[in-house]
Amino acid sequence: MQNDGEDIHPRSREGPMHNALSNDPYLLSGDEVVQQMSTDPENGLSDAEAGARMTKFGLNELDTGPSVSMVRILLRQLFNAMGLVCSP
Repeated sequence: MQNDGEDIHPRSREGPMHNALSNDPYLLSGDEVVQQMSTDPENGLSDAEAGARMTKFGLNELDTGPSVSMVRILLRQLFNAMGLVCSP
């Protein structure tokens, strides 16, 4: 079964670095990623290139948006339609 990308989380297709890679970067070999990202796996980026990318793309940080509370997760599980139908 081929994955057409529809079930991929939308945030995986966001961000400036995604645009540097082909449409399906997870299908690329490591060598292809290295080539498309213009980097060197032995030495990494030069200080100048690292600084330029940090200025252009920002820090490599995770999203610190609001988290989902444990109560909300529990309520979703309790009221999941399949859970209600399949429970004994």
